[in-house]
Amino acid sequence: MSQREIRRLRREMDALNRKLVSLYLRRVALAVKITEKKTALGWPAVDPAREKEMLALRYLRSPRARAMAREFLRGCFLLTKRHGGIY
Repeated sequence: MSQREIRRLRREMDALNRKLVSLYLRRVALAVKITEKKTALGWPAVDPAREKEMLALRYLRSPRARAMAREFLRGCFLLTKRHGGIY
């Protein structure tokens, strides 16, 4: 693989990283909105059944992909909690 090809692949990865961060920040904003609505209704901020549903990832056929996606989502939950979101 040439250095030119590596640079091209890195640019592609950089673009994906920007998209991932943007999507994550949108997710945090939605989590905050959901928490505000739930709080107004007197509901608990965290819904273990909903978390379980999100982590099921039934649409992923590969057990390895599912495990990686679960770890990714758990990281999202943790970061959202740590930085002022709902979790």
